[in-house]
Amino acid sequence: MRSLSLLLTSFMAIGLNQALAQDADFAPKVYATRADGSPAWELATVKDYAYAYSPELSPDGTRVALDGWKQGESGSAAHILVVNLNDGGVEDLGRGAMPSWSADGTWIAYSNYAPVHGVFIRQVQGGMEELIEAGGWGIQWSPDGKRLAYARGGNLIIYDLATKTKHAVFPENQPLPYGQIYWNCGWSPDSKRVCFKGRRRTAVVDGRKVNSRDEIAIVTVDGDPQLKVCCDAADVAEDVSWHPDGNRVVIPKAGQLYELNPDSDDPPRLVPGPPADRTNAGMCWSRDGETLIFMSYRPRPVVVIERLNSF
Repeated sequence: MRSLSLLLTSFMAIGLNQALAQDADFAPKVYATRADGSPAWELATVKDYAYAYSPELSPDGTRVALDGWKQGESGSAAHILVVNLNDGGVEDLGRGAMPSWSADGTWIAYSNYAPVHGVFIRQVQGGMEELIEAGGWGIQWSPDGKRLAYARGGNLIIYDLATKTKHAVFPENQPLPYGQIYWNCGWSPDSKRVCFKGRRRTAVVDGRKVNSRDEIAIVTVDGDPQLKVCCDAADVAEDVSWHPDGNRVVIPKAGQLYELNPDSDDPPRLVPGPPADRTNAGMCWSRDGETLIFMSYRPRPVVVIERLNSF
């Protein structure tokens, strides 16, 4: 028979979760800030969802696509949601994660957990869908609309939409530098490079051992890959957004947003504008480069429950 303390703990935890899920103050919110670092403001609340990540602003700037989970759902239950910024309405497009808009805003690339684990593209209106590759993950549309990039294990795959062909960025007949490339990579505005978070393999480089670690890196996607390591990523979440001017890459680091210059060796610096008293993670630049969209959460309270003696 369960003890009274365990029952009370369970009931109190359930009650707290329900209260937090119902409290719009703790719901995921879409925020925005100007490129000049002006104070951020709230755009919309993702109602009825406990978690939402990977926001992508539509090319016309009127909608934000993201992935969301309701309270108590598993990670594989993610749905693609489209938030209308004019009225705050939320449209559910069905199962999927990490949406990425086509250049004309009529298609979305996304990853799916089941029934087929892989990367897809689908029409926003009309429902036509195409599997790009089973087993791929974290697909992102290039800014010029011609190609897709996604991870397959420790490699980055580029898919050409016109020819329906694909190639691996790192030669597959050689040892790969990464054991895993994470999701939510970011294309350069000229569609020639990709910035990503990767798990570096343990290897010997120039006679010295390089231990496995997470890092932010940039690689050219055509020809011989030119790889540049930007920074350590031990406390960086999986998302990258490259500013249209090419000189700023934003990453979510330790609950706040940081930016780095992709062509310098300077360490990341805090992005001015997002609220420091909230948890900010997942972001994208508007196509004109004037606005940074990001997800923001009010920190949830830490509740200490005193256990009663069982009987």
